[in-house]
Order: sequence, then C-alpha cells, then structure tokens
Amino acid sequence: MPTKRTTGRTAAANRAREALIDAAARILAEQGPGALTVRRMAEAAGTSTMAVYTHFGSMDVVVQEVLRTSTLNLYKVLQRAPRTDDPVADVSTLGRIYRGLALRRPYIFAAAANRALLAAPDETAAGKANPQPRGLTWTTLVEGVQRCIAGGRFRDQDAELCAYVNWSTVHGFVSLELSSQTLDTKDPDLPFETALLSLAIGAGDTPERAAASVAASKQDYASWDLMPQDTTTT
Repeated sequence: MPTKRTTGRTAAANRAREALIDAAARILAEQGPGALTVRRMAEAAGTSTMAVYTHFGSMDVVVQEVLRTSTLNLYKVLQRAPRTDDPVADVSTLGRIYRGLALRRPYIFAAAANRALLAAPDETAAGKANPQPRGLTWTTLVEGVQRCIAGGRFRDQDAELCAYVNWSTVHGFVSLELSSQTLDTKDPDLPFETALLSLAIGAGDTPERAAASVAASKQDYASWDLMPQDTTTT
C-alpha cells in the first residue's frame, strides 16, 4: 500500500512531467520543431535538462507524448461541441473545430498528421487503446453522421464511408491552408463554406436545408467558446 510520502513523490513527478510536456508543446506550437531542444524545453519548464531524460528518455518520446496529448485534447473539444436538433449543422461544427484547432496550432497539427496520429487509436482514460481503427476523434464524427442518416437528412449509406469522405475533405482543406495554397477570393471564408455545403449535399441533403444548416453552424461556432481553458497541447 503506497505511503503518503510515496504518493507525494508520484504526484510531484507527474506535475514535473506535465510541465515539460506543456513547455515542449508551447515551443513546438509557437516556433516549430527546429526550435525544440532539451535545453529550451527545460528552461521553459523551470527544471534541468536531466529531468527531460529522467521522465522521457529522449526528445522523440517527448514529441510523441505532446502529439498524443494533443490528439486526445482534440477529442475532448469535439465532445464538448453542441448537440442540437440539427445534426447536419452539428457535423459542420465538428469540421469547424478541427480546422480551428489546426490553424491555432499548425506545427502540432502538421507533426501529428505526418506521424499519422490524427488517424491513430487514441487512449481512453483507463489507458486502453480504443478499438476503432481511427480512434476516438473518428468515432465522434461517425456518430454525427449516423445522426444525420437516422434523421433523414443524409441518404441511407455506410456511415463510416460518409464520415471518411467528410474527414478527408476537411483535413485536405486545412492542409492546403497551412501550406499557403489558398484560393484568392473576395470572401476568404467562401472556399471552406462551399466545402461544408458540398459535403452535406453530396451526402444526400437538399441544397436549401444544407445551406441553412451550414449557415447555422457558422453562427453557432462564432459564438461558441472553443477553448474556455486554453491549453497549449490542443
């Protein structure tokens, strides 16, 4: 049975580890992978370089932990998204969240995408791998599409295939934005709004209802506090 002293040491070690992860995430998000060194990470966390090796062993493990935490935080934010009586608007909002977080943390998003973590199984609170091949974030989108199908807004179809088309479109759009390959339009929001509208119509919704839902999603997202407790690793 652990003693109070042992429990205290474990808690202190966990806090130190979290501080290092947060420091690494901040450097990675704000300055990119080239700026992430053991010394900078230790200084930002207010500890020694030895602590980095004690808790992680190598910088590669540090980056992997930052990206794993970021992916899990993405899932938590997606779970906080409003569930309304308009499932098409809700699915559009999930796309907006994905894009919004990627644009706020471009280096972390790009690194996670390069390492395939955005499509990898996430870990549950119990520490067990999620059985879904694309993890918890994927499951959230599939559930949203299932609601659209059940509500008669999308035609009867394979929900996972529909969700995959949605995810790949939004992911591809964001990737183009982050690489500065954007279309020059008078309305900078027009390309993304068009993509969301096209996804809904392509899945079976009517143009009129799809347009109303995408517009409602835009309004709801603008008024929604995306990150009430902003964390660097998201």
